Amino acid sequence: PCVAKVVSLPDGVTVVPAHLITAFWAEVRTQFAFRHPHIVTLHGGYADVDPAAGGVVEVGTAMERCDGG
Repeated sequence: PCVAKVVSLPDGVTVVPAHLITAFWAEVRTQFAFRHPHIVTLHGGYADVDPAAGGVVEVGTAMERCDGG
């Protein structure tokens, strides 16, 4: 498990530490390689960079929508 401290900025914006960004993209690449009817399809990932905050402030993925839970 990856345990990290997220740095809080005065205005409430947080910057994601670089080692977590690296781990995030490794996970995206791994999950992107899976194509199976019983695994939710990953379409891609994103990182929102805010130069004023000093780095990446949000990461996320775009995944297949599945009905029925």
